[in-house]
Amino acid sequence: MELMLNSIALEPNRWTREKIPHFALKNLLAPINDAGFDAVEVWQNHLALLDSRAVQELKEAAEDSGVDFPAVGIYPAFHLDPPGRDEERSRILSIAAKAAEIGAKVLKMMPGTIPSAELDPELKRKSEVFVSELLEATGTYGLTFTLETHDGTLADDTDALQSFINSLGSERLKVCWQPYDFRHTGKAIALFDELSEHIIHLHLQGRKSGEMELLEHADIDYARVLQHIKATGFDGYASIEFVRDCVSESPESFDLSRVLSNAARDREFVESHV
Repeated sequence: MELMLNSIALEPNRWTREKIPHFALKNLLAPINDAGFDAVEVWQNHLALLDSRAVQELKEAAEDSGVDFPAVGIYPAFHLDPPGRDEERSRILSIAAKAAEIGAKVLKMMPGTIPSAELDPELKRKSEVFVSELLEATGTYGLTFTLETHDGTLADDTDALQSFINSLGSERLKVCWQPYDFRHTGKAIALFDELSEHIIHLHLQGRKSGEMELLEHADIDYARVLQHIKATGFDGYASIEFVRDCVSESPESFDLSRVLSNAARDREFVESHV
């Protein structure tokens, strides 16, 4: 299992409407490495807003810091009509090209913006065609796409997600597991088991009473979850996504050192169980 820190946890402006990064990712790599991480899942806007020169600078900074980028996370809309559809396709393909350039192997997708129950046959068809086009257009990049199990998307129900994956029939379309319910250990394990044949990527975040918390103190018994996943022989990617104290009201109140310290505690917890 390859363990990553998601750069989204280090971005205070992730919670704003515009989501313009406060930190340049290249400047976070040395502190990330000092916290014990040598792999990063890149939040979309830490990469998408970079021009070609800035992407090259990020690659060079990663080499200097000894950090790899196995995965990049993106947030596409699958169901648009032209011209919005064409613009969205170009946007996603631009990010995919940059992801491949920095060495990513996985493009983790928030699976659209419409709940599965609201996907009528036409919207489902549009989503299938759109994702198929993305897969075809990125065939030379060596990227596998993962659909994240998440409320409010076409992956908010296991049957709907399985149907979508089966309809596309691509070996490059997999699943990123994240619990639907951050209170119940059994449900988290059941979700993994239902989708295990497709899962190559885990998103880990601790929550207690709805607030971000260390994995070891979360409502979900992550020790039990991780031990169960390990017992299945899972050998994919795992990303520590959000961590305690990562949500702040402003960049000025964001304590990078404290967040990285909490991320390091989560890393040590995961490593102790897998």
